[in-house]
Amino acid sequence: MKKYLIPVILVLGLGLAILKYGKNLLIPGAVQKVRQSSVEILKKNAEDAENLYKKQLDSADKAGRAYLKLGRKYIENKNWTPGINSLKKAVEYGSSGARVHYLLGVAYANRGNELSDEKDITLAENHYRRAIAINDKMLDARYGLSILYFYVKKDYEKAIELAKEIINRDKNYYRARFALARFYYEKEEPAKSLSVYEDLYSDLSSKQDSPKIDELRKKCKENISRLMLEMAGK
Repeated sequence: MKKYLIPVILVLGLGLAILKYGKNLLIPGAVQKVRQSSVEILKKNAEDAENLYKKQLDSADKAGRAYLKLGRKYIENKNWTPGINSLKKAVEYGSSGARVHYLLGVAYANRGNELSDEKDITLAENHYRRAIAINDKMLDARYGLSILYFYVKKDYEKAIELAKEIINRDKNYYRARFALARFYYEKEEPAKSLSVYEDLYSDLSSKQDSPKIDELRKKCKENISRLMLEMAGK
């Protein structure tokens, strides 16, 4: 207990001194004026610095969005390396959301597949997973990861599991349903593939006609017919 007594006594003593001699006794008038002036200067400096920081943040945000758009365009044109470089710039400027990591996953996966570069494949998987971690509802990243697992890493079960997870979350994510049917087909499980296509065709038939739905129905029906012929041995 003794070690706590001295600070308490000192604080109390200081309080008594201030009450007895006045609040300003220990701060001469000239020093008070200088300190007040210093406070105003420091306050202004802080406000100026804050405004500059906000302007810099705004500029960085614009640069990040610009590089994200550029990277996306490169990827659309299948220019993987410039796309990767642009997206990395976007991250440097603060655009580090799920979309940019998804696009980096796409670029690394495709470049890695073309060049048989295991490092790129690992980076692709990491970026897809980063996108999912940021936005768990981003099904595009799960879809990209399922394609990577099946066609590049040859981990068929993980690919199928991911495709099923996407379908469970959103039955209207038709790419995943086509992919799942294709996965089963390439694993030489035509009956499972046919079942996926038939379920998909049934759902598509209940949808209102549109160019997109009509095209999906057509592809689905063609695949069903082809599978039935193959399974019949013709």
